[in-house]
Amino acid sequence: MGIAFPLTGIFDENKDRNAAVFEYGLYLKRILITGANGQLGNEMRLLADEYENFTFDFTDIAELNLCNAEAVMEYCERTKPS
Repeated sequence: MGIAFPLTGIFDENKDRNAAVFEYGLYLKRILITGANGQLGNEMRLLADEYENFTFDFTDIAELNLCNAEAVMEYCERTKPS
């Protein structure tokens, strides 16, 4: 699985900006989704079953308050998201 990132702004202005693409291979196994009860989180829940090679951790503020850095670090150390 890979994601293509256009390298706009890196090349000489005379060159076609969309001519080159940097492909970064993703080998992630565990994905942390925060705000899981929001609109994007709910959509991610619906799509998660389509990605068998990934494990998704869905959290929301009741379980993980992103404003609490210590809690975030503890959660990440415990669950080890990729």
